[in-house]
Amino acid sequence: MSKELNKYTVHILGNAFTLVTDEPESDVMEAAKLADSTLNAIVGDLTTFDLKNVAILGALQLANKCISLQKAAVQANQVHQGLIERIDQEITSQDEK
Repeated sequence: MSKELNKYTVHILGNAFTLVTDEPESDVMEAAKLADSTLNAIVGDLTTFDLKNVAILGALQLANKCISLQKAAVQANQVHQGLIERIDQEITSQDEK
């Protein structure tokens, strides 16, 4: 069974975009807010800018954040696996006594 599609309007760089997605509204709005704030930070106080370049720089910034989060998740998983192994070893040594 497929998820229900919903239509949302988001505002990025002062432009309205209509999205059709099965994602929750809160996730869509949070993503739009992040995209808008990232792009607005790039635009800053510029009076003229090339929207294509702003979009590319914004995509690069968001991709960099994504990669950093992926690396942090891998490191956290490694720590968790190490802790699980230590717990298993302790349980095994307790069982042997």
